[in-house]
Amino acid sequence: VLVAGDLVMGRWWTKEKIDKYAAIYYPAWVKRMNDHGLKFYTAVGDHELGDNPWPPARAKLVPHFKAAFRKYLKMPLNGPDHMKGTAFSFLHKNNLFVAVDVFEKGKSVQGEIAPQVTGKQLEWFNKTLDANPAVDNVIVMGHTPILAPVKRWSSSGLMLLEGRKSALWKSMARRNVDLYLGGEVHAITCTERDGVQQIAH
Repeated sequence: VLVAGDLVMGRWWTKEKIDKYAAIYYPAWVKRMNDHGLKFYTAVGDHELGDNPWPPARAKLVPHFKAAFRKYLKMPLNGPDHMKGTAFSFLHKNNLFVAVDVFEKGKSVQGEIAPQVTGKQLEWFNKTLDANPAVDNVIVMGHTPILAPVKRWSSSGLMLLEGRKSALWKSMARRNVDLYLGGEVHAITCTERDGVQQIAH
């Protein structure tokens, strides 16, 4: 089961509340999957990070939010050094799956977090794809859709900065990614550009 983020409401805006509520909600979420015998991989969503926007005081809590996500979800720790457990990859039946953490430090209309994949994370992403040239399919998962327009319902409609012009999308197109799964919008739109299929949901 692939989940593109927003597992919990996550509006826990002090470190004490993050510690308290993460210890309640994440184990319950994991237990639900385990009770049904479901193997799961999940990207981090904005609700795991306190919900957007991120003014300075809330942005300072993002490392604590990510630490809680890492602690309880236990995703693979093979991502870039600064995003262990929130960006990761795995192989399944000769298919490569890569989850990106689209919530990077940076100025945007959302405050001090920018929805993007750049720098060290983008380098890691490219190396991961380049190291697996013989897989049958490449599936990338991140919380925000990249291609617009997308339908949305009861959502702030976060999108990756620069969309189709972003470095992440260009990299996926060059490296023949088959599918990009984005969450956030609570409605389904399927779009194909540059040989990559996006399913926003």
